[in-house]
This record gives sequence, C-alpha cells and structure tokens, in this order.
Amino acid sequence: MEQNKSIEAFTPWKDWKFHGVIILVCILCELIGAIPIDITENIRVTLLPLLYAMVITTALYLFKKFPLVDKKHEGSASFMMNVTCLILMAKLGINTGNAIDSIAEASLPVIFSNFGDALTCLIALPLGLLLGMDREVIGLTFGCSREGGIAVCEGRYGSKGSEFRGVMGMYIVGTVFGTIVIGLLTSICSSMGIFNLSSIAIAAGCGSASMSSAGIGTLALMHPESEDMISAMATASNLISTAIAIYAAIFIALPLAEWEFKLLYPILSKSGREERKKAKAAAKSGEKN
Repeated sequence: MEQNKSIEAFTPWKDWKFHGVIILVCILCELIGAIPIDITENIRVTLLPLLYAMVITTALYLFKKFPLVDKKHEGSASFMMNVTCLILMAKLGINTGNAIDSIAEASLPVIFSNFGDALTCLIALPLGLLLGMDREVIGLTFGCSREGGIAVCEGRYGSKGSEFRGVMGMYIVGTVFGTIVIGLLTSICSSMGIFNLSSIAIAAGCGSASMSSAGIGTLALMHPESEDMISAMATASNLISTAIAIYAAIFIALPLAEWEFKLLYPILSKSGREERKKAKAAAKSGEKN
C-alpha cells in the first residue's frame, strides 16, 4: 500500500525541477571533491562530497523561501530512494561476485572480523531502549549503517518504517562523525603499540569508503614506510566487508536485533513497561468479568 502511494506521488513530469536541483547539487559536490583535513600531526579526516550534498539539500529544505525542495516533494524523493536502493543492491551484488576470490583467499581473521558489526546490537540496542527509543533503535544498532545496511533495511521495512529512519539517522551521523572517530581510533590503537599494524589496517576496512579512507590516511601518516601494505590490507578488508555485511545483516544482525528488541522492550523501555502494565490490567479486568 505504501509503495502504491509512493508511486502515485512520483510524478516526474511535475517534479522535474526538484530532480534537476538534486542533480545540480550532486554535480557541484563532485566538482568540489574530497577535502583532507589534518586535525593533528597523526590524524587526518577527509570530507567527502556525500557530506556536502546532505548539508546543501538539508539547508535548501529548511529554507522556506526556496520552493523547489520542500515537503511536497517527499513522495518523489521516497520513490527515488526505493529505486536507487535497488540499483545499489545490484551494484553490491556485482561487487560481491567480483570479490569471491578475495573472500576465499582471505584468512579467517579477515572474514570473521567483519561479523563484529552483526553483534553491535547486543550492547547498543539496550542502551537505545534505556534512552527512550522505539523500533528505530533496530535500524540504529544492527550494524555500521552504511549503504548495504540502508538497502537491506529499506527492502525489509520500507522507506516509511521507523527502522529505516533509524538506519538513515545513523548513516548521517556516521558520515559526519565516522571519519573523525575512525581516525582517532586508528591513531590511538597504533600509538598503544600492542596491536599489529596489519590488524589495525584490516579493522580500518569497515565497509565504508569514507571511514576507511580516514583510517588509511591516519595510519599512512604514522607509518609512511608501510603505506603500500596498509592501503592493500585496508582496501581488501573494505571490499570483503562490503560483500559480507549484506548477508550478515540479512541472516544475523537484523534477526538478532528483532529478537533482542522483543525481549528487552517490555523491560527496559518506559513505553514498553507502560504497555505491559496496561496489558496486565486489561487481563485482570477480563478475568473479573
């Protein structure tokens, strides 16, 4: 039903100006390109066109006097999100096929390091419930919320679902702050001297191009003599992460997050406790009657 409404709302002959503005914003952001920023001597953060596009389009949406990007275009934007997610899934499927040999040749530590994303909900989801979140906490916590996670969430819950809002919220936060966090973590881990450099490079390849670039850049600045090895290990890990993350999300992360939500929502969430009390009260009144 939701998809039918989205299709009805999508009128390209009517919203061509809106789509034209979005295309122009994308072209402008690509022309600006990536901007590396050295925070400290050993930490580098890279601002990518994706971030500029989000900032510009958000500003246009909030600027009420600009009628070409406003609330009435949400139907068209939602429909295009569905279309682009399908294209993205096809692209990721092709990348997975190309990476089959790399996955087969990779050692088990490289492969299993990518299943850590599927278990993030074990810690993050209870914290989200304690903070008062509802079903959006599933999308927020089932993984690192990059492109593959968005596509999986959209396909399972739809672009109007609370879970999809959660994964998109985390995607935006990851785009803005993820590179900074990865840059800091790789710098700290490398400075501690207890981790092998190749293991840090593998960890930097987390399935996000922007975050991996930040990790590679930071490690390369700290260990210029091993720049080629760092880049090769992180790039291979990033490729494998992108391929594995989709299947880990479908078969492990989302089912685990759903199960954990059903188990903990009545216990940790304030609204869940209230619903449980109401259900008990209704059951008692039913017994008396």
